This record gives sequence, structure tokens and C-alpha cells, in this order.
Amino acid sequence: MKKKLWRKTNLSESSPKESFFDMKELIGNGRDFAFAYRLACEEGPWHHADANAILLNALLKGICEIANHMEIQISPYDGEVVEVPMHRPPHHRNLSGNGVYPMDLPVNLIVKLADGDDQRAEEMIEALTEGPPHHVMANILTMHMAEALMGLTMKCKNASNAEGK
Repeated sequence: MKKKLWRKTNLSESSPKESFFDMKELIGNGRDFAFAYRLACEEGPWHHADANAILLNALLKGICEIANHMEIQISPYDGEVVEVPMHRPPHHRNLSGNGVYPMDLPVNLIVKLADGDDQRAEEMIEALTEGPPHHVMANILTMHMAEALMGLTMKCKNASNAEGK
């Protein structure tokens, strides 16, 4: 059996045109969703930008399908957040008015994953917020979707408990 390798042999000027309107509603009113989307899905090498758009859209589609199937509304994350500073070279510091990413990092799930170990949670936050802006922004958006998935889980549990009584 031959394995076919898919390679983009030349760069096209088209980029994924997936709809992220549901993501904006899922995340809520961030400071600048268009900037967040551009950082994650249009900046950096094309393969990173396209991969981020594909993965974020795939997660979003799955979350929306689950919510529709369970007839549960997706709610924006309203838990604790961390403002994430942009680490840029001095000659690029003027690119963002306040020097932070346009979305905050949700941390409830991170704290749970760290089993309450504050040092480990800080390490996890640092790992998610270091690196090129397109990686960091994609990490922040992905964590928002993970939190939305956890929120759906809680709503399903609450609905099941209400039916069982």
C-alpha cells in the first residue's frame, strides 16, 4: 500500500475562510476578537496559520455539535483569567497599545489539571503563553474552547441530575 503525502507545493493567496462567528460568541466580548483571530490564524508561517485555523474550527464544530445535540446553549467563559503580556523585541513594542494579547487566558481548567499545585499551574500558564504570537494566541483560544467543553459537561450533568430527581 502506498502512502500518499500531502504537501503544499506552492503557496496560494487563499486562506481558510471558516466561520468563526460561533467562536466569538463562545469566547464572549474580548477586547479585540478580529486581532485575536488574525494573530492565531493569519500570522506566522502559512502552515502554522492554516493549522491553527483548521484545529480551532474543528474544535469549535465539535463543541457546537455537542451543544446542539444536547440542546444546551454554549456560554462564554466567566471564570478566573490571566492577562497575557506580549513579549516582543523593543522595536516592535509599539504594535499593541497596552502590550497584552487581545484575549485573556482562562485558568480554571489549568488549575484543575495542576491538581491545585500553584507552582505547576504557573508553569503550565508560562508554557501556554511563551513563544511567537500566533502560537500564544492559538493556545489562548484553544483553552477558551476547552473551558467551553467543560462548561457543556457541567450543564449536561446538571440536566441529568434535574431529570433524575
